[in-house]
Amino acid sequence: MKQQKMVMAIGSPNYLNGISIKFQDILIVEFLNFDYFANGIHTKKISFETPHRVRYCILNESQTLQWEYSETSIFSEMCLNLEMVKHNELFKYAVPLILFTWSETSSATDGINIEEVHLHSMIRFTIEDALFIRTNKTAIDIKSAVITPEWYEVLFKKAIKNHEDNSLFLNNHQCYYRKLFNEIEVENKFLLVSNSDDIWALTVDFYHRIRNAELVGYIPEYKDEFQAWDYWNYLFEVVEPGPEVGYISLIPTTDGKFTIKRKWYEKDTFMRREHHYKNQEIEEPFKPYIEERFKVNIIEYPAFRRVRYDVNFESLRSGHVYGIFFDHTTINDTKKNSMSQCEVEYLRSRSLISFDEQIILEEMQEITEWVSGVLSTLNVEFEKTYYSKLTFLKDNYAGRLNDE
Repeated sequence: MKQQKMVMAIGSPNYLNGISIKFQDILIVEFLNFDYFANGIHTKKISFETPHRVRYCILNESQTLQWEYSETSIFSEMCLNLEMVKHNELFKYAVPLILFTWSETSSATDGINIEEVHLHSMIRFTIEDALFIRTNKTAIDIKSAVITPEWYEVLFKKAIKNHEDNSLFLNNHQCYYRKLFNEIEVENKFLLVSNSDDIWALTVDFYHRIRNAELVGYIPEYKDEFQAWDYWNYLFEVVEPGPEVGYISLIPTTDGKFTIKRKWYEKDTFMRREHHYKNQEIEEPFKPYIEERFKVNIIEYPAFRRVRYDVNFESLRSGHVYGIFFDHTTINDTKKNSMSQCEVEYLRSRSLISFDEQIILEEMQEITEWVSGVLSTLNVEFEKTYYSKLTFLKDNYAGRLNDE
């Protein structure tokens, strides 16, 4: 029989910042039921909505471990609302720090075997939950049939060493993201054929499905699970020289400046080279500015307004973050010249151990197939396509010329 085990070390965040390393100031808590994933652990998965049994211990003045049991959630009010410790000054301001996880396999012939020991660092927490990511690339071999209190100290010191080695990545607020496929947009699209579907209703539906774990192995991106956008876009097709073909678009920002988004590609496809130039001061007319700055020949298309709702979520297997975007594009604010789409896009990665781009491609396929299935369930008529905003503008422009 195989069981997953998890122990949490709780104390002052100073331990993660190189300020204090006294193990006797650490509270050890064992969770008996939880969901474990390769890249990290999100404590919402431990079902804090209902009390669960935890085993915890305190190191007393003689540095011996005392084990007790409680039916109380360790995250009730975050400040360790446990009678035996809440008046202890050492733990008055304690927060989750480190998770130790392992598997125990037991049999009548071989007894208990411990394997797959992993260490996780807390990178962000709130009053109700916390997020951890794994810090060891390979499992730790402890060569023991039992994880003793002495082993907790050994594992804790290993975890602190791992954290210290990656302190720049782990200790700075939301600086723990990396982007694989550098300057490459990885994206699938669904064209909503009727163009009358309520993209807000669809966004809410998908949001709740992800929160309810219908997309197995993924959770809403921690504290950044939903975004709304509404902006104008001035797009210019680059037609020459050959290596530069694609488009350049200008997107106004709230400070009166622009973001220049540039993509290089010859046809609509799954991957396109992309670069953003931010905080750009640009004056009209735009066309001569672009031609002079980038030394390209361009075709100017009518401006369009893009309204977009984003549902962001992350893989508990890999730490890669993805988005499902529902957007509505309107040219000149007319219903006739509009388009609705659903996009599935790789956004960024939050991991110390997962740098295999192939995993992104596999997860993109899994997510895209799931989105396709949900749209079908909702009776939404769609086409799986790579249809871009540029192609939409070109098709609309051609239609206008024919009308004339």
